[in-house]
Amino acid sequence: MLLVWNLETGKYEIAPIVFVDSDAEMEYEIIHLYFSDGSEVKVITEHGFFDVNLGKYVYIDAANYADYIGHTFVTEGDITSNSFGTATLENVVIEKEVTTAWSPVTFKHLCYYTNGVLSMPGGIDGLFNIFEVDTDTMRYDAEKMQSPILLAKGTELIAKQIEIVKQYLPTLMSREEIKNIILGLEDKSIGGVMKHFKTNYMGKCDMRLVGEVQKEI
Repeated sequence: MLLVWNLETGKYEIAPIVFVDSDAEMEYEIIHLYFSDGSEVKVITEHGFFDVNLGKYVYIDAANYADYIGHTFVTEGDITSNSFGTATLENVVIEKEVTTAWSPVTFKHLCYYTNGVLSMPGGIDGLFNIFEVDTDTMRYDAEKMQSPILLAKGTELIAKQIEIVKQYLPTLMSREEIKNIILGLEDKSIGGVMKHFKTNYMGKCDMRLVGEVQKEI
């Protein structure tokens, strides 16, 4: 679970991680970002941040970082009062470093905070910046969201997110696979079967289907 900012409500939320992209350990060209509040973020290839000046997430990479120096970005503020912070991107240094990187994607919101800076994982362009954001409240403009064109884009966005999630969900065991496992158990009682599957196959099978198959044997 990660802290995120919900642009629909203009509030902090906690969201589960859908999947985590990773880069193997090796030497990379690092884009080292320095913000006015002391925050630092190291980026491999590209990473998104919410640019208050432009009112949207922007991907910063080695080719365009100079365009964003001096821009204000959203940071983690006071969670208890639900206020967001801001910081200016003051400097960027390109350097070589042997490292690895992990980039999660959160359910529905996609975003999360990287070293206190609101960010968006790379490689998912087209899945965000659909609706206009009021940067005073960090919330979608509710009136403009009702535009038929934007509503259609929002529906398309949800469909794309579902397809991405499906790629990373585990394939559940088939009825036949479950049956074969049960047949190989010494204790085929409902209690014994359910305990065995919860212990060894949790997340890999539909427990309701396990119960159905056990009753058929």
